[in-house]
Amino acid sequence: MARNKYTADYRLVEHFDEKGRVKVSYEYIGEPYRFTEPEETVRREKKICLSAAIAGWILFLAALIPYSESMRRLWIALPFAASAVPLFLLTELICAVFCAKEPLERRIHDQLENLYPARLASFMMFSGLAAALSAVRLAIGPERAAGDFLFVSCSALLCAGALCLFRRRKWLKTGRFT
Repeated sequence: MARNKYTADYRLVEHFDEKGRVKVSYEYIGEPYRFTEPEETVRREKKICLSAAIAGWILFLAALIPYSESMRRLWIALPFAASAVPLFLLTELICAVFCAKEPLERRIHDQLENLYPARLASFMMFSGLAAALSAVRLAIGPERAAGDFLFVSCSALLCAGALCLFRRRKWLKTGRFT
């Protein structure tokens, strides 16, 4: 049976409430981590990442709303639909980081160091692939719809936003608390 690698970082604490019932909570006892950049920079980056996640969902849904020939092609629709998974995982991670207070837990540190770049890269790959395939279909395909241009532009903007966040990831680096 697999064991969660973060279980040793927590301790169960039992206490009694006013009615005499036992309440169990957990307390973090692992190594504390903190952001390596100044607090103002980290606060700004958290806001940028959260607004980028919200804008990403808006662009993702805006590409789906109008009729487009691109979404009728499976070889274009699959990469675009697959980009929703890393976008969801990125949004979840950004919300967890946005709500986290210093000192950070090892779980948050590991997610920022290992999962954040991988999720950004996969989101960039899927949305960029959908934008490129749609642009090729738009250039050589016989039929065009008004939604195709919106689809290409939204997919390209999603890819560009992921690239910008990927290049800014150094501002959310974490290190051990000393």
